[in-house]
Amino acid sequence: MKKIITILLILVVQLSAVCITACANEAADLIQPDVYIQLGRYNDEPIVWKCVDIEDENGKLILSDKILCYKAFDTVYSTTNYPREYTSGTWENSLLRYWLNSTENAGEVNWPHPNPPSEENVRREPYADEAGFLNANNFTESEKSLMKTASYWQIMDSSEKKKPENGIYCWFGYNIETNGMGFPPYWKHVSYRYVSEFSHVEGAMYRLKDTAFLLDQKQLYNVNDRYGSVKAEPTEKVRRSIIEKYEGTYNYGLDSYWLRFGRSYVADFVMGDGSQPSDVSYVRLTGVRPAFYLNDNNVNIISGSGTEADPYIVDGTEQNNAVVFCNGSEVIFDQQPIEENDRLLVPVRAIFESLGAEVTYDDGDGVITANNGERTVVMQIDNHEMGNGTEVFTLDVAPKLVGDRTMVPLRAVSEAFDCKVEYIENLNRVVIDKPKLPMDFGEGIGKENWQDPEYVKHMKEKFDIDLDPTNPELLDYGFYVSSFH
Repeated sequence: MKKIITILLILVVQLSAVCITACANEAADLIQPDVYIQLGRYNDEPIVWKCVDIEDENGKLILSDKILCYKAFDTVYSTTNYPREYTSGTWENSLLRYWLNSTENAGEVNWPHPNPPSEENVRREPYADEAGFLNANNFTESEKSLMKTASYWQIMDSSEKKKPENGIYCWFGYNIETNGMGFPPYWKHVSYRYVSEFSHVEGAMYRLKDTAFLLDQKQLYNVNDRYGSVKAEPTEKVRRSIIEKYEGTYNYGLDSYWLRFGRSYVADFVMGDGSQPSDVSYVRLTGVRPAFYLNDNNVNIISGSGTEADPYIVDGTEQNNAVVFCNGSEVIFDQQPIEENDRLLVPVRAIFESLGAEVTYDDGDGVITANNGERTVVMQIDNHEMGNGTEVFTLDVAPKLVGDRTMVPLRAVSEAFDCKVEYIENLNRVVIDKPKLPMDFGEGIGKENWQDPEYVKHMKEKFDIDLDPTNPELLDYGFYVSSFH
């Protein structure tokens, strides 16, 4: 089990202004879409990545150019008690997500449930005894500094009962074009889906925080839109290993790889031709093609020209202290965060200002005021109470002066502007998140099921279900509401 740590983040209000984020250096400016970089190693080979987007929510999206390995998404036992290589479809608690974000040594990864990806639990390619993807054997501390730990929107699976955080209680419905199986014309049976059909992605979503992750449908669509293909091949070393291991049985279909979204207890994957079959993937090997967001603040180009044949070899700056990420960017301080009595101390002005607040300090009565245009937060030196215009909170630690700086607890940040704050222990990073709602991506090729007038009419007449996407009661219907349109 993860070590439960009570972290009190002490924040500092500085009298003079400080720079919130460093201007992108010349090296970072060179990394644009279509540029290749070499960062880290896996399977004793350098990893080559490609910048595929610079307008994602968290900045530059970097995607592995090759399929690095083949692994089960998760383990689930079938009714015959035979382990299958598929999952409930929930990325949040999948084995693969934990492995991608683990820094642990071989055999020490802290798996999310009692069925690790061991030989008896997965059909092929067990990895229970493998070191985590972010282990020091794969990435140095300076290399990991180039990888943001960021919060992002996760499409909610119909099997999940958690509350969405974007105000929509209907599920993403795939925009399927195929029709058949004897259903009425407004029910289009899920058979094959293609990446090109995902220009409109909307539905129930919540927030997750990761350093390494898999693509979702919208990111996959953007890759296809830019390059006309989502195909990826395994590294040559991996291909040879698979062909040798399975005696040619799987020398076909090796271009499929996992996505971080599923449906009705099955994790999604994409084939090299851009299709997403509705059958479960335990019948085939499924690849892992990781992605991360580039931290522009730390980019150093050692050599190379940024091409596929000659990628930039990049490195970062070794992390010696806790790092804070706020809304997808590293917060740059004029004084490095320090740990003191199990409390992390960081300058607060940069954090409040990165959340869009203006900070002032009154020398006379020691009052600190932060205003973001919607609410005003007021604190005072040696006073445990903090107000935000609607509520008064009692802080665990009162603001206090240390030298010429004012220090306040983490709760002041989270409750002042209704943010989420999470400490990522294995990377010694803090993520502060105040997200914007996801954008409506427009008409696209199709609307969601619950935006189809004929489908809405049918559900109302036959089942008396009102498909108002803001109605929380729709969560009770789950996959039944979203499986056809």
